[in-house]
This record gives sequence, structure tokens and C-alpha cells, in this order.
Amino acid sequence: MPLDTVSETTHRSWLQRLGAAFTGVVAGLVIVVLGIGLLAWNEGRAIARARGLSEGGRGVIVAPLARIDPANEGRLVHLSGPLRVEGRREDPISGVAADGVSLRRDVEYYQWVETSRSETRTRLGGGEETVTTYDYRTDWSATPVASADFHTPAGHENMTPPLEGAVVSAQEGRLGSYRVDHRLLDTVAPTVPVAVTEADAQRLSAALSRPVWVVNDALYVGANSAVPAVGDMRIRYVAAPAGAVSVVAAQRSGGLEPFLTRNGEEIYLTAAGAVTADEMFRQARDGNRMLSWVLRVVGIVGLILGLGLIMGPLSTLADVLPPVGSLVRFGTGALAFVGGLAIGVIVIAVSWFLVRPVFAACSLVVLVAVVGGVIWFRGRRPAAAAIIAPKP
Repeated sequence: MPLDTVSETTHRSWLQRLGAAFTGVVAGLVIVVLGIGLLAWNEGRAIARARGLSEGGRGVIVAPLARIDPANEGRLVHLSGPLRVEGRREDPISGVAADGVSLRRDVEYYQWVETSRSETRTRLGGGEETVTTYDYRTDWSATPVASADFHTPAGHENMTPPLEGAVVSAQEGRLGSYRVDHRLLDTVAPTVPVAVTEADAQRLSAALSRPVWVVNDALYVGANSAVPAVGDMRIRYVAAPAGAVSVVAAQRSGGLEPFLTRNGEEIYLTAAGAVTADEMFRQARDGNRMLSWVLRVVGIVGLILGLGLIMGPLSTLADVLPPVGSLVRFGTGALAFVGGLAIGVIVIAVSWFLVRPVFAACSLVVLVAVVGGVIWFRGRRPAAAAIIAPKP
């Protein structure tokens, strides 16, 4: 429930709105250009990545863990086995330590949080009235909130956090006889909660000059965990165990580095547990396809938004009579959607022709042949029916 609410009403004249709409036209043109560029670049990126993965999948070999074979120097190898790291990871502030690849410190802050909601009404003559309501409440959040950015910072001041989340990681490890660095180590996710002790609380209390308690497997920074105050913190630790991993990379000088394919793509694949090379390449291809579709959607949505901004002045002009403005806004929105979708599909198709001209040309020939065959068959049916029809 909000603890504090502030409302503000702002007015914009029709001329002010019209000026902002024409400024939006410029922004819309920029967004359209960026959307077209993103779609074109994405098709080239996706195909280059697919070709690189195809080359890697054909050339990868399974290398032994127990020894490094000089004959595999520079080649793409697949390794799977237990990861080893030396020493323990330790938080330099609290002294909390754990075995494994990394130790992550997660911090939650009890602080003021601002949310807002707006209601806009268009007046006769094209003017606009907006009522914005700002709600302020205290809550736990994993991200520090700068109260100076609030609409009403007075009475809702947050402290500058003395401690933030951090990760302490091993810099080097071993996978069998191979040396591995952060490129593999950073892919091992922290999953194991680390227990904290009263000694950890005392060390952190001395470092922060504030009372610290052990509460529900966390270090609580504050006077009373039952009655939290703005500025209190909850700190938990999670470790990344050094378990089994799989990697596909280039063997080089006793270590593992990204493999460079003939078309310039880098291959450095990792997975938790024992995973075959075929499965890792399949996952990489699936990820490439997923990223391609995500970027296509982003590009097309950008085109739709950009076209909407370009046509924005039309609805603003019509807002002199609000019902007419709403009707025009619906029409321009529909046009922006259809236009953005059409432009996006055209850009993707043209990009395919430019990046894969042979494949695209063959696809076009097949499509034309199918369409021509359907038209020819439909044209032959009346003639065939006339031939076999009995005479009266």
C-alpha cells in the first residue's frame, strides 16, 4: 500500500502538441532507418553464424583430458570433465568464503520506491490535460534507487548504499590437463547458498560501522530486522561449484581459446555437465535462430513505432475535435502496423537475396514454378471438363 501520494496536473496547448508531433517525425525517421539497418544486419549475422557453426561441427574432434596432444594444436576440440580451481573465494569486506569457481554477494536495500501512473484527456480545441500520480512506498529492492531522481525527493530520501553486489571469481582453472581462463569460468553459474556466521557479521559490522545480525541465513545490516528502516540491507552469498563442464574451443599453447572459422566467426561453446559436441552445436544453432527471430521482431516493432511517429501530426491536427482525432489515430496506427510489417518483410527478403543469392534465386524459381503450375492447372480444368461433358 502506498505510504505517500503526490499528484500533478499539466497542460499542453494544441500548438505545443503539434510542435512535439513534428519533432517526433524526425525521431520516427531515425527509428525507421535504425530498424531497417538492424534487420539487414541481422540476416547477414545469422547466416554468417550458421555457416561458422556448420564448419565447426564438421571439424571438431574429441580430445583426451589426461594429456595435451600436440597434433591438435590450433584445432577445434571438444572436452568434457570436472573443472578444478585452486583456493577459496573470499569477500574482502565481510570475510565470507567458499570453495568453488566464484562467490557472488547479493544485496537488497530497504528504500523509498517511486511509481507513477498518468491519465491524459484531450480537450476541445486540441489541448491536452495530463494528471500524473506519484506513489511513494518503502520496500526491499535489489537495485539501489537514487531518490534525487524522484519527482518529489523531499521526505523520500534514500541513503547512498555503502555496499553493492559483487562477484569474486577465480582467474584460472584446469580442465584435465588444459588451462582455462575466465571465458569458461564465468559461465559457471552460482547456485549454492553459502551459510554466514556471527563472525562474518562482526567483521562486516566493523567494516560498515553499523550493527549487523545473522537473520534467516543472511547478514542483516540495521538496528532491528523486525522493523526495517530506510538504509537497512540484507546480504546473501551464493557460490558457483567447480563441477563437470563441457567446452568446444581451439587448443592453443596448453589452453583453450576461441576458434576462428574461415568466414571470421568465433566458436567458444560451453555447457554445464557432460554434453556431447553434437548437442552443443545443436544448442548453438538453436540459440542463433532464436536470436535471429528476436532481432527480427525488435526491428519490425521499431519500424511500426517509427512510422507511427512519422504520422503522428495527422492525429494531432485532427484532435481539434477529439472524436475525430481518436478515429484518425486508430487509422494511422493500423497503417503503421501494416506498413512496418510490410517494410520489415521486404528488408528481410532483400537481405536474403544479397547474402544468399543462389539460395534465394532457387527459392524464387521454385515459388514461381509452383504458382505457375497452379495457374496452369486451374486454367486446364474448364477445358478438360468441356471435353468430357456428354452431349445433350
